[in-house]
Amino acid sequence: MRIFKKFLLSGLILCFPVLLSAEGTLSVAGSITLNHSEQDIIDGNQEIILNITNGATWIASVADSLADWQSVFASSGSWYEISSLLSLAHLERTNDTVFTITLPASAAYTIWADETVTIAIPDELLATGSALNTSAFTITDEAPVISIYSGSTLL
Repeated sequence: MRIFKKFLLSGLILCFPVLLSAEGTLSVAGSITLNHSEQDIIDGNQEIILNITNGATWIASVADSLADWQSVFASSGSWYEISSLLSLAHLERTNDTVFTITLPASAAYTIWADETVTIAIPDELLATGSALNTSAFTITDEAPVISIYSGSTLL
């Protein structure tokens, strides 16, 4: 975005162009937003599609560093099981503004309550733009409901 900065100097107005960095917007799409139960994650092949807009673009080598992508996810649950299984084969820079992560299967993934996974993209992964918002998705716990009966009373 280009704006002009005005200065008043001895009755003259001087205008200088100033280039401002675009603040990009991050959104999450893909099958992770439709099928996001614990079993779906265990089975794998779920896609996390990261879209960036408002002038932000991915660097050309965004799919070349596994360490960068293992660190963009934050969760207080078992998501580390998934991020630790990611390989470069799971990462794809679809175009300048779209990045796709295909999740590997993980029999070890277990949650006891719904798990929210937050995605925060560092500026180093962006060719243009900065200050992306964080985005998140939630994985639903599908633990069976167990009822305990004592006589005729539900405990």
